[in-house]
Amino acid sequence: MAFEGVKKCAVSSCEESCYEPRNLCREHAVPGALVCVGDGTGIVTSWYAEREGERGLIVIDDQELGEMFGGIEGFTAKLKSQGFEKARILRTPEEVASARIEILKAFAYWSGPWRPQYPWETGRPAKYEIN
Repeated sequence: MAFEGVKKCAVSSCEESCYEPRNLCREHAVPGALVCVGDGTGIVTSWYAEREGERGLIVIDDQELGEMFGGIEGFTAKLKSQGFEKARILRTPEEVASARIEILKAFAYWSGPWRPQYPWETGRPAKYEIN
């Protein structure tokens, strides 16, 4: 079952039912790790990105991916607008493992959950800021 109360695809323009255990339909479904929240489930996606020579992983759940960005293409565009380069979804456990090795070469302090706004977008110091 999708997250509590979610019955149709999280992409607002889509009327299809969720493709269990996702919050997206078959057409918009994304690869990732299954998470359980209360009685509901969803998919957390991992994304590789680079910015100013640093490399990191960004994670976002499929409901936010659908509701806020309409899917992979919209989120990729958002990451680009936030200054990220080479942003891409990691589709398999092997891709995630490979990306982790690459990230260790130039680890980014911004790795972690996606943020609506990163420090460099606000004019605050971008490096090594702790939230």
